[in-house]
Amino acid sequence: MTTPEPAGAVTGGDPSPVPEGRAPDLVLDYVLEPADALSWERRDPRYRRRNRAAYAAAGLSGMYLLNTASHLLLDLHILHSLPMAFVVLAAPAALVRVLLRHDLTKRARTRLAGAVQVRLEVTGDRLAEWRAGQAKPVALGARALRVVMATGGHVFLSTGGEVVIVPRRAFASDTEMARFAQDWENRLG
Repeated sequence: MTTPEPAGAVTGGDPSPVPEGRAPDLVLDYVLEPADALSWERRDPRYRRRNRAAYAAAGLSGMYLLNTASHLLLDLHILHSLPMAFVVLAAPAALVRVLLRHDLTKRARTRLAGAVQVRLEVTGDRLAEWRAGQAKPVALGARALRVVMATGGHVFLSTGGEVVIVPRRAFASDTEMARFAQDWENRLG
């Protein structure tokens, strides 16, 4: 008899991420803060590609705007100065920056509105992240993982949709954090 997977489970063919009757190999208890979610959102590969494309489009828009303004507004000599050309070129990029910053903070707030107590249970090649106030864990299997990213302050484990954020403060030392990240990096295969 198989046990049903919890809601939010993304195992990619792995067995149930929370096996019954088996004690976890590793348990990490920590507080996850909004700054941790913001750190992930800044590094999320899906949005980094989109952001580069948005800045490229802003650069092209700036050149088009400058070209159009210089041809249509011949009477305004201020538009034909080098500083004004830089302003016109930079305006679309500045707008894109404001919009992307707003989107970044909105995504981070959606992912984590406030500080929350977390218990991360590692059992074999499966993770179960239990957050205070949630009835079901976020569960990930090693085969479903697409990204394991270690920074100076975090280890991020992502399937492309779900992410488990483990801050540095969850580990006793930097060595332990690096070992944890390397172990999961090796499981990506």
